[in-house]
Amino acid sequence: MPAPIDEKTILDAALSVWREEGFRNATTRKVAARARVGEVTLFRRFGDKTALFGAALATEADRFQAAGARYSGNLKTDLVRVVEAYGALLERNGAIVLDFLLEAPRNDQLRAIAPVPMAAMASIAALLARYQEAGALKPGNPFDLVLSLLGPVIMGHAISKAQPAIQADFTPSAHVEMWLTGRGAE
Repeated sequence: MPAPIDEKTILDAALSVWREEGFRNATTRKVAARARVGEVTLFRRFGDKTALFGAALATEADRFQAAGARYSGNLKTDLVRVVEAYGALLERNGAIVLDFLLEAPRNDQLRAIAPVPMAAMASIAALLARYQEAGALKPGNPFDLVLSLLGPVIMGHAISKAQPAIQADFTPSAHVEMWLTGRGAE
């Protein structure tokens, strides 16, 4: 009797191949080889490349949401947790995030799985909207707030990878303090 196939192993392999090869060059054949399963197994379980990589992306989105987007009633604590979780996501999968952002506008397969990371961003927007309703943040589009909160995090990550000699003195807590200076309620 063959050993059971661990879905986590397959999804981890998909993420590894995507990280190393970029989505365009990532193939189900490479994922199958990395996961030590037959390519047919991937097709039976996931259907196609888009569904396979969408499922892999969903595991990371779930991990990010579980770590970051929770309401505690303490705005600064919650924002620091979101920034830390996003930083951890970028450390694990920064190459995937950047590849996704660059390739999705031109790639139908990536556009098809775009709702996965958008759901994670929506959970942060909902968290920020809750604080807006409570009067702790200025009114405005919550997605604009997400972009202004996380944009510097991804930019800092990208710059540090492209130019390792350039290292900002970035801490999630200091970033949140600075962000709240402009976004916090009066």
